[in-house]
This record gives sequence, structure tokens and C-alpha cells, in this order.
Amino acid sequence: MNRLSVVGALALAFLAVAVQHGAGAQPADKVARVGVLWPGELSPAARQLFERFREALRGLGWVEGRNLALDYRAAEGRSERLPELAAALVETQPDVILTTAPQALQRATATIPIVFVAAAEPVRNGLVHSLSRPGGNLTGSADMPLELNAKRLEVLKDAFPRVRRIAVVWNPTNVLVYDAAGEL
Repeated sequence: MNRLSVVGALALAFLAVAVQHGAGAQPADKVARVGVLWPGELSPAARQLFERFREALRGLGWVEGRNLALDYRAAEGRSERLPELAAALVETQPDVILTTAPQALQRATATIPIVFVAAAEPVRNGLVHSLSRPGGNLTGSADMPLELNAKRLEVLKDAFPRVRRIAVVWNPTNVLVYDAAGEL
């Protein structure tokens, strides 16, 4: 996840919180609660990313401990824990949830706004109705569509013509839909 994705997600998260509480100024005693569901480990890089997240929110006037409460849940790289963590996070009733694991949250709530970052094929995976009009309670940013994989492979072959084997790594929890002919 690059800095641009984080800034985009922050803007969406801020927007979701602002919409949830009305467009005007927030009451001084109201604390916006933002949940974060993280599928990975809380590595130094992840902690640095979360610090940038807090800094960006501070730049928007959301200060942890004053008008903002952040609740992080991390699966530590164990995807089987995501449904349990998602359910626990939803129980806390945050105003909005930011995640890179939207499928687990989609099953856990249909009412709390969920902002996902860099989701693979959000329309095909049933997260949103369309990219322009997501509908429901999920919105966010998408990775490049799978339709571009052939072009990516072509560019890779042009750049490295002697390469004979290419390995592909993906998230097995992202569901892809194939028709009877094996086409996406």
C-alpha cells in the first residue's frame, strides 16, 4: 500500500465519518471512533504506516484522545482470524472501519461504513455494485483490474525476453468468478 492509497483512504474515511455525523462541525464532546482491520503483522513498516495515518488525520483536525479514538485489530498474517477480528471490531460499533480485508467485514456488518484500500476486483468479488456507485456500506480504492494481467505479462516479456518462468503470488481469499469456459 503506497502513500497515495493511504491518503485516498484517509479522505474516504474522513468523509464517511463526516457524513455519519452531519456535514457541520462535530460537537466538542463527540469522539469519532475509527476501527482498523489489518490482515498483516504489526511490523515496523505497518506501525510506520499507522503513524502516517494518525498524522494525516491530525492534519484534518482529528486528534486521537481529543475527538478521535482509533481501534486497531491485526490478524498477524493469519487470514483465518479475520472473521473473528472483524466481528469483534463490529461489536465496538465504530463510526467507520478502514481495512485491506473487506470480505471479512462485509460478512460482519451491513450498516457500518467500510473503507477498503487496494481491493482486488471489488465489483467481481461482490464488495460493491460498481466503482462509480458502490452502493451498500463499502467503498474504497481498487487495485488494477485483472484484465490488465495479459498486458502486464506482455510488458514483462518485452523487458526481460530471456525469462522462461514467472511466479504469481496472490491473496487466496479474493474470490474470482469464472464462467463455464474458464473466462473471468
